[in-house]
Amino acid sequence: EKGSPVASLVGAVKAMRDYRSQNGLPDGGIKIEFAEGTYNVTEGITLTAEDSGEEDKPVVFTGAKGAEVLFDGGITIKPSDFLPADDGFKSLLQTEEAKQNVVMIDLAKAGCYDLNSTKEYLRKKSTEFNPNTSAESDYYRQELFVNGKRQSLARWPNETYCNPEIDREVGEYDSKDGYVLIYIPEKQAELWRSVDKIEFYGLPVFEWANTCLPDIDVSEEESALMFPVFKSDYGITSDCLYYVYNIPYELDSPGEYYWDTKTNFLYYWPTEGFETAGISFSQFAGVPFTLDGCSYISFENL
Repeated sequence: EKGSPVASLVGAVKAMRDYRSQNGLPDGGIKIEFAEGTYNVTEGITLTAEDSGEEDKPVVFTGAKGAEVLFDGGITIKPSDFLPADDGFKSLLQTEEAKQNVVMIDLAKAGCYDLNSTKEYLRKKSTEFNPNTSAESDYYRQELFVNGKRQSLARWPNETYCNPEIDREVGEYDSKDGYVLIYIPEKQAELWRSVDKIEFYGLPVFEWANTCLPDIDVSEEESALMFPVFKSDYGITSDCLYYVYNIPYELDSPGEYYWDTKTNFLYYWPTEGFETAGISFSQFAGVPFTLDGCSYISFENL
């Protein structure tokens, strides 16, 4: 009812259900209208057959006429919440320009919630999607958006892929003790050995068989990534395209960030105009709407 609006998606669905429990489905159906604005989504809603409309009594979720309505699974962060990076992190950066520009934020203090349980949720979902996936092979990737544009986790190489066959400086690869060794430049190997786990994204054989792995190590004996063969259904070939990411040493250009998942501090090299930018850190790991056995429900202008 317009005289007593609610403030969230969950609240709107609850209000609809309360009304229907007392009054049934009225002639002409039900319209749930959202005023202009951004609605933060922290939990999803499953609509079931009991929420269904009828052919001449539809249930419609809609934005108000002319309104811009956005459901946002992120937490809004103020530019002023960021502070200059501490000296400890600056010591990891490889250029003076990066040291002068990188800022940091405590995600927990900024209002980001369930940072660890979100990772556990996505790890569980990835295992459900592919029962052969190990519990460690999760696909979580919470993301930073600035003015609606997704920023890049600090990665190597920047904005492209490596290919063991084409990139001669990377060299070839061979196998050792259940691992495929992917050779990398000596400089990177020396730096990355101190990183707890390297996060890997690649296309080992087929472009539809992409693999995200959060537990790639650097060989202590050679300048090579150690790709665990048993973590992929398809192994790896010389045609593999890959990059590695969320590495503090590789935070080397504007728009990149590193998320320390142990401390939940995020380090970022701001892009131009950052002081007045709209910033969001994605949080929501689920789906805003799940439809289960519904009919005559529609979504408009959202």
